[in-house]
Amino acid sequence: MNNNLTIYDLNFILHKKIDFFDLVDLHSRNWYFQDFMNNLRKFQQKSCIKH
Repeated sequence: MNNNLTIYDLNFILHKKIDFFDLVDLHSRNWYFQDFMNNLRKFQQKSCIKH
């Protein structure tokens, strides 16, 4: 799994109707969610700077 969450990954997760977290075990889920939130904050910060 790639550590860098791209905008395409974000769109995929948000728009697909599948339950993404069914595909990973509990440990990976927790790690991925933390990584996801960290990247989301970074993305929001970048967006705030641009606008």
